[in-house]
Amino acid sequence: DHFFGSSIARAFGEKHAWVTRYAHQLPSTLLSLVAFIVLNNVWELAFHSDSNDCSRAKCQLDIVCYIIAGMIAVSFFTSTKVGQLMAMSPLLRQLHQASMYYYVGDRPPPMLYMTDGGVTDCTAIVQLLWRRRERILLVLAAADPDSELGVLRTALSVAVQLRLASFYDPQDPRRNLDVLLEEFKLSPEQRSLHIGISYCFGERQERCSGDLIVVKNRLPPSCVGPVQRLIRRRDVQGDAATDDSDMSEDDVARADEEAFGKMRTDELGPIGCCDCCHLRGINWGPKFPHGTGTYYLWL
Repeated sequence: DHFFGSSIARAFGEKHAWVTRYAHQLPSTLLSLVAFIVLNNVWELAFHSDSNDCSRAKCQLDIVCYIIAGMIAVSFFTSTKVGQLMAMSPLLRQLHQASMYYYVGDRPPPMLYMTDGGVTDCTAIVQLLWRRRERILLVLAAADPDSELGVLRTALSVAVQLRLASFYDPQDPRRNLDVLLEEFKLSPEQRSLHIGISYCFGERQERCSGDLIVVKNRLPPSCVGPVQRLIRRRDVQGDAATDDSDMSEDDVARADEEAFGKMRTDELGPIGCCDCCHLRGINWGPKFPHGTGTYYLWL
């Protein structure tokens, strides 16, 4: 409610957030537009040989430089309302990120950057370790086809550096944790990983232990087989009457078998928005259960 757009945007109902965002960006957008128009005029004047035009072009170029420099400088002073409005510019926000600028003040900033913590920990277990949770279930879907567990190792290292907890092998606490992770890598049939948590830092009376269960996106060799038919509404609802198809179960299974042929589950590529992606020559990239970013959306 600091800016002029907030009170106006409430009249737009469900579009309140959208209107507010663009209303806050309007001042910086208008200034950028003015700078662009003046710069375009400078470009046009540069092709004229008249000395007066050159002087005008130089004067206008100075104006553009002052506008851009002023916007950049003011955007770092977000303790003022003008600085907050300039900081809402998408282009200036990129400059703030590149310069590693972060807000410090008595009032909340005009915008918060929400991330998944991927810079240091993209598993989110560090946040749970801060809370000293006794049981943590981690579904690890990182791009790690060889089960190197680099993302998990990084998260555990961050937790130790922050003195939140240490980790051990529950079966034999004397063993180094790297041995447990290496065994998981060399055992493709192993579907989960159990790691012990020791909250050993802090006061003695606050010390306790916990369990970290890791389930990774890996396909055990015993689960590799022919591609199964798609799940239909009748499979979920359990009512044959809700199925739009007149085909019987055997007909559907036979049709899927004919369509996919001898293709196996570990041969499905990451482009999976429809079956034809696997069957019409674009079955590229890493194979199931690994793939690209959009692949995880389809998965």
